[in-house]
Amino acid sequence: MRVRSVSFANLTPIPGCALPDQGLALKRNWEQRRRKEGKPLATETKRANLVLGHNCQVCWEKFVRYFDVEPRFVALEEDCYTLTADKATKLVDEYTIGVCCILGSTYNGEYEDVKEINKALLKLAVDTNTPPVPIHVDAASGKRDLRVDTTTTRDGQRLTVGC
Repeated sequence: MRVRSVSFANLTPIPGCALPDQGLALKRNWEQRRRKEGKPLATETKRANLVLGHNCQVCWEKFVRYFDVEPRFVALEEDCYTLTADKATKLVDEYTIGVCCILGSTYNGEYEDVKEINKALLKLAVDTNTPPVPIHVDAASGKRDLRVDTTTTRDGQRLTVGC
């Protein structure tokens, strides 16, 4: 798989970035689930979307453009330059393929609170009786020891959000 990621990245206009594979995995998993549920992949006003902060890596902006995904950018504020759980969950709907979290913002190096975003997404899934929205953690800064709680249950089933 790693060889395929590197090869794919070298063939796309996103130099040195294997992100298209991760983004496409989010989109294809979402499409498979929608088809299995008998739901449309798009309507006249809705299509697959990805929630991310404006502090994301530029390759995410290219991904949404090239692979027909609506970007749902969270506006950053003067006192908060990262994606928060509250802001992320407000933009999630049934067409959301994932939420992109950054460990090492391109603006100031800050880490987003992936644990809190994960908890909020799991709570949203339980409250709305919908599948949990997956998280992609962009950890290009080298952070490798992330731990998240993925044990919230609904009707005795274990919910997990991929990180």
